[in-house]
Amino acid sequence: MNPLADGLRIEPTPGATTLVIFGASGDLTRRKLLPALHSLSRGQRLPARFAVIGVARSPLGDEGFRQQFRDSLREFAGLDAPDEVAGSLADRMYYLQGELDDPAVYQQLAARLKDIDGADGVLFYLAIPPSVYGTVIEQIGAAKLSGHAAD
Repeated sequence: MNPLADGLRIEPTPGATTLVIFGASGDLTRRKLLPALHSLSRGQRLPARFAVIGVARSPLGDEGFRQQFRDSLREFAGLDAPDEVAGSLADRMYYLQGELDDPAVYQQLAARLKDIDGADGVLFYLAIPPSVYGTVIEQIGAAKLSGHAAD
């Protein structure tokens, strides 16, 4: 046992991780998720290669989603002006518009994950009504986004 290492924790460095938020233009995302991501980033609790892809029906686009993030921080996190952490996180935020039952949306999602090198570590957050969970989960499986082939 090394007495110099006593009490030190060695934590593995996580690889590229992408958070996919279904229902990204909704109230839960604006009020809670986006401010929480900023807080985690400020506390250095997110991987260095972390990205967010929002998926929803609203026609936002990447820049619109980034603006929603900045507005959310101002309104719900009390951040008057975007700081360096917010700017860095906003640069790694992307958005896909479409219906959650449309297989093309999931093909676009797969392509975007590949483009941003985020397909290895993907977290799916369902900020949508429970009645739509089954549809989204089935589509994730059918598009082979879960890492397992659909049955």
